[in-house]
Amino acid sequence: MLDPIRLVTDLFKEKNLSDADLRAFTEDFLARLANPENNPAGIYNSMLVGTTNRYQNYYGNMSTQLSKEAIGKGLTISMNNALDAVLSKLRGLQGLIKFKFGDKSEVYKEFYPQEMKQYYNASLGETATLFARFLEIAVTHLQVPYPAEVAELTILIDNFTAARHAQEINFSTVDNIATDRHSSRKALTIQLTRCFLRIASDTVENPDKFDDYYEPRYLPIRKGKKKEKTEKEPV
Repeated sequence: MLDPIRLVTDLFKEKNLSDADLRAFTEDFLARLANPENNPAGIYNSMLVGTTNRYQNYYGNMSTQLSKEAIGKGLTISMNNALDAVLSKLRGLQGLIKFKFGDKSEVYKEFYPQEMKQYYNASLGETATLFARFLEIAVTHLQVPYPAEVAELTILIDNFTAARHAQEINFSTVDNIATDRHSSRKALTIQLTRCFLRIASDTVENPDKFDDYYEPRYLPIRKGKKKEKTEKEPV
């Protein structure tokens, strides 16, 4: 089991990790982070986007198609899960809005002009606009009587938006190396360190889960030698 505390300083400096190993490590980390089991409800989408952008600034495209496909597959699953969560919430609010305003009211028609059909049949390109409109109406009519419902809806829509944005990231097709290699590498390693500390903090009570995010052979683990206990001879 990895010990995160031993790795806090000088995590990804060149003396610890060569360019080739940093590249392999980052691609492995991104693939693991994109796995929905390691990114529940898209809580790490911002880290995924930030790390991918800094990776591209330094290395260009993914070195292996396998890494790219694994990340793309994970992001699609995360996005679909986030979409399902929003649709489930809209469906749940439908009964509340009917009870509060009546299904023949103008307010109800604002929320559901075509019942749920409009939301179920929308393309991915249309969902962001529809969800934003629904949230705006919810703030107008539900914020005062049901603030918790509006807060939850806001979080779910934000999660979907972030997941969709992450999925839409296009990896570069040309392996261009950044001109300012030092600053670009530093930006990437600082981002990786931020991710490392965030995940270490989130998994401090479940260190086995921490292992799901990292391949130990790329990390500069320093293990101290255990001192052997010596028994004192009787005088």
